[in-house]
Amino acid sequence: QSGSVSFKIKTKETFPIRQLSDKNFTVKVQAQIESRTVPTGTVAEKTISIASVENKITGQLAVGARAFWRDAASGILNQGPYPLRANQKTQFTIHWLVKNYATDANDVVMSAFLQSGARFTGQIKSNVSSVPTINNDSGFATWNIGAVPATKGVISEPIEAIFQVEVTPATTQIGDRIVLLGETRIQGVDAWTGMRLEDEELALTSDLPYDTTITVPDRRIQP
Repeated sequence: QSGSVSFKIKTKETFPIRQLSDKNFTVKVQAQIESRTVPTGTVAEKTISIASVENKITGQLAVGARAFWRDAASGILNQGPYPLRANQKTQFTIHWLVKNYATDANDVVMSAFLQSGARFTGQIKSNVSSVPTINNDSGFATWNIGAVPATKGVISEPIEAIFQVEVTPATTQIGDRIVLLGETRIQGVDAWTGMRLEDEELALTSDLPYDTTITVPDRRIQP
């Protein structure tokens, strides 16, 4: 005779990460079945069978994208008026941020497209050995980061790159808000489970919600 049992186990939404060794989590289940029936000729009171299953928990990559007009802390000086004015150049700094949680990640790449006539000025920096590359003809920005260790950005500073872009709004855009950078995407491979890791951040607009130094109520493009 045979039978089966189905069950579900709800895991935590997040796992505790307090030190570098807090990584590569697993969930283990052990099951035991007993029967009063024993094989013929066996001296025992019951038959026992034990089985166990172990599942690896996939990690998580998290991407952040921010745009600033006043950004003295970055060491890059932005010039031009804000709110934006038609036919006048204004510069912004774009910050790309990477956090990695409970597993090491390999082949990590970030990418996005510059929008609305935004142009890379050549000013760029990062806190790792690689920096993003931006093609002004296509507007494609990509950052081949490579390997990112577990807990990076969670119990330490995140990986960060900063690059400057410049936009010149047209008269047809007066009264509008423009998109500076399209959706930022990050991809990588989980070194613990082999699964693909992905995340994305919303497009960055000329509203600059992360720049708390700007107090003007109307952030639309001016004549």
